[in-house]
Order: sequence, then structure tokens, then C-alpha cells
Amino acid sequence: MNVSELTGVKITPPAVHGIHTAVYNGRSENEVSTDTILPDHMPDLKKMLMVTARTIPDPVPLPVSGRADYGGNVVFTAVFETEEGKMASLSSQVPYSCSCDIPESKCAAAENLTCEILSDACEPACRVINSRKLNFKCRLRHDISVYGRTAVTPTIVGTVTADDEMSLETDFLSCETLNLLHAVKNDIAASCDMEIEAAASPAVTIIWCRPSYTVTACHPQNGYVELEGEATINCLYLDEAGQYVTLHQTSPLSCDLDMPGLHDGCKLMARLIPGSVRASLQNNSFGENKIVEIDSVYSAEVWAAENTDGQLTRDMYSTAYECENKYADTELSSLLRCSSFNFTVNASVPRSESGASEMREVIAAAVSLSAPMITPHEGTNRALYEAEASVAVTGLTAEVELTSANFNFPVKSEFDAGIDPSFPYTIKCLASPVNVRGRLEPGAICADFEIMLDHMTLGSRRVQLLSSCTLTRDKPVDHSGTAPVMLYYPQPEESLWEIARHYKTTRHAIAEANGLQEDRIGSEHVILIPRLTVKKTEKPASDPPLFTGIIEPE
Repeated sequence: MNVSELTGVKITPPAVHGIHTAVYNGRSENEVSTDTILPDHMPDLKKMLMVTARTIPDPVPLPVSGRADYGGNVVFTAVFETEEGKMASLSSQVPYSCSCDIPESKCAAAENLTCEILSDACEPACRVINSRKLNFKCRLRHDISVYGRTAVTPTIVGTVTADDEMSLETDFLSCETLNLLHAVKNDIAASCDMEIEAAASPAVTIIWCRPSYTVTACHPQNGYVELEGEATINCLYLDEAGQYVTLHQTSPLSCDLDMPGLHDGCKLMARLIPGSVRASLQNNSFGENKIVEIDSVYSAEVWAAENTDGQLTRDMYSTAYECENKYADTELSSLLRCSSFNFTVNASVPRSESGASEMREVIAAAVSLSAPMITPHEGTNRALYEAEASVAVTGLTAEVELTSANFNFPVKSEFDAGIDPSFPYTIKCLASPVNVRGRLEPGAICADFEIMLDHMTLGSRRVQLLSSCTLTRDKPVDHSGTAPVMLYYPQPEESLWEIARHYKTTRHAIAEANGLQEDRIGSEHVILIPRLTVKKTEKPASDPPLFTGIIEPE
């Protein structure tokens, strides 16, 4: 409570309290495109087989002057057939930068702003301009959220003495408020070795290496979070026998993130973001190229949320002075649900529509997801997740020629979002495809994968809270002319607070005089309103009568 100082008497203000509120939620999209020239050591390109794209976001700065600037890099990877009939791959990293306008008035009203950007690469494509030049392109989708702490303790002006403060009566709103934490840890190193089977031919060239990261567990501790996950590595190489071989390996990951204010009661949502990856061939103890050494870097991002019970000041008055109050509409956010689940997708395309009808063996497969659509089910707490999967399956024909099938496949799943239909809400959603496997059927080319989906549903509602209360010291309340006791017929649904505020007394005094336990009273009751006891500097000439009148109901 900010207590203003009108005279030389200084009253130390208590600590200011605030609540987490959503300052801004929005989405933007932009296109990234770049031309890439094949290095001199690579043979000419004959045919594109597969292309993927992923984002490596930069740390997000705080919004400044109603504007949030953010960026990062898009890593494109193309797998293609060369003029020599061999598979090869090429990666290209392209920087991107974006900005969005945020209402400056909302930013100014909040403190300790945090800005969260979820950026995903969708619809990756690669166009062959000529045998030495490629054009990469994708759409970037950015989900932008800005949160801050808004001070909700009112400013009190005009109190000089402790008696002035004791004269204040306060009406509190008991409610749940959101406590939201966010942490990012970048440049986490990970490494593993993948061993080629003893009976297999040694590797000659690594063509493609793609890791996917999955969070398996989050353990909130006091002030930090323990994160556990898995790195699934898919590595495609050419062996000495001229065969294409895919290695799969899953390795555990673990890291700790500092999160001041975190405790074991918080709900967590997390993701692991791939960074740079380097794969190299190493000799085993027999001098054979049968060890693939993987060195990678990734980032970890964690959201923590909990609801805390709190009391917010809804109204205030003084029993000693008239008051001028100001009120403000305030948005209250709360956590409705936080959970994760996974579901399996069996994507397929008829061979006749695949462009690779003669494929007889699968070599590699990759999946990327488009921007999701979350649709609530009317009148329920459930929602529908929908997206489009871009699938690429590369393989060989019976003549050992390279071929690929690229197709889109719709994915959807219903889940319990914890939606409260009576309040506006926001769903933060993280979805990633994992464990992608290509396979062949007599009439179709298929890709089976899982989608890991984490979501956090935040609800909001607007309430009116007191922003300031000014005691008008030149308008003191005169209790001397009031009857010691009055009879009052309450109106339907009238509260003790409303009655006490009108007659400049206290709820406690009315409740004690009438033996009441609750704030609400029935209109069939007649209650006593005692005169508030005040200090008198001199004895009045004569006391007023015990009852000066009866206040009849309107």
C-alpha cells in the first residue's frame, strides 16, 4: 500500500504487491527465402529428394517502447541425388529478424515484463534453380506472449496519523491469481557415439544426421528445475558396399535450469530446441569406420505456473473522513490446466499419387508440422488440435535408383484443455513429431510417427479494483449527531459492507450488535446500526435520544 505523506509525519509504506497479467498475446507469420550455391567439392545436383527446416531462436529481449524485436536462424537441410547417382545433403543457415507492436499503454502499466516467442518453421521447400544452385524457402510462425506484474495495491492519500489509518475499512476480493515463471538455458552440449554393427560394412560417407529431442520429465525444486529428456538420432550413411544405411539411437539428456521463485507445487511445460549438430566418422579398435560421433548443442525452455490464493482491494472508505476513490478494470489470469500427451499418426499416400510408385526400399523419412489450429468444443472443457504434417519419404527403386515421395497429411487429436466456457482463455501449445519411421505397403507409401503435445491453458477475467483512495481532510465525518442506535431494514441481497459504508461505521460493529456471522443478511431481518464510538474533546450539552427514527425499507 503506497501511503502518501501530506505533512511532516512520515508513514513507511508496506511492500507493493502485484499480479501476473497477460499484456499481449498474438501471432505473426513471415517467409524466409535464400539462394545457396553447392560447395566446389560437391558434384552437380540431379534431383531433390527431401528438405527440412528448423528454427534456432535468439534470446528474446524485453519489449521497448511498445515494440518487441526478435529473431534467430533457420537451418535448412536438403537431401538430393547427384549426377553420379549418389545421395548427398547440404545445410544452409539463414538469419531472420522480426518485430511486433505491443500496446504501449499496457506495457507501461506492468512491471517485470517477460516476452516469450515460440517460432516454428512450416512448409519447407527447396527449388532447384540449376545443377549448382538451390533456393530454400519456408514460412515462420511466431506465437508471441508478453506477461508482466501489475501493481494492484491502491495508493492511499491523506493519512497523517496512525488513527487515520485505523479509520480505514477495506473490502477484499478473495480470488486465485496466476504466478508465471519462464526460463531459458542456451548452448547445452551433448554428445554420443553410434556404433555400426560388427557384421555390417564400414561407413564411407555420412549423408544426413537429424536429432529430435523429447522432454520425458520435469522435476520442480526450490529455485530450479531438473529436466530430463531423450535425444533420438537418425543418421544416414553410405557404406563400403555402396548401400545406404540408417542408424537409430536414443540417448538420455539432463540439465538444470535456475528459476527463482519456483517450488515443487508448480506445474511445468518444457521443450528442447535443437541447435548445431556435427557428425563425424571415427575408427573402432580394429581401425574400421564403424563409429559415428555426434556432437550437438541444444537449448531448454521451461514455463512454470501456479495459482495462488490472494486478496485484492475492491473498495475502501474512512469512518473519519469523506473519501474520493478511483477504480480501474484489472485483468486476472489463472492457470486452468497444464498437461502433456502423445498420439500416433499413420500417414500415407497412394503410390499412384506419390510420384514414387516404384519405391521398393525406404532409406529415410522426415516430418514437419504446420501452424496448429486449436478449436474448442462448444460448452465443454475439451478442444481439438489440428495441423498438417509435411511428410518426406526417400527410398530406392528395384533398379537401385533414388526416389522420394513428398505429401501432406492432416493430423488431429481431441484433448482435455481445461477450458472454462465462462471466461476468455489462451492455450499455449507445443507440438513436435518424434520417432518417424517410413514404411511401404503394396498400394501406399507410409510414415508412422508420434506427436508429443504439451499445453498450458490460461484463463482470464476482468474485475474492478480500487486504484486510489484520497481522504478529504477538510470533510470530517461527524458522528456526534447520530443516534446511538438505529433500526434498519436491509434491501434484498444487501451486504453489511454496503450498509456500513453508507453509515460510515464498520461491519464488525454491525455484526457484533446483531450476532451475525456472514456478510449477507436477509431482507426479512431488522438490524441495529450502532453509532461508531469516537473520541470527544468536550462533553456535548445533551445526549441525543436513544432512537431518533426508524429507517423504513424503500
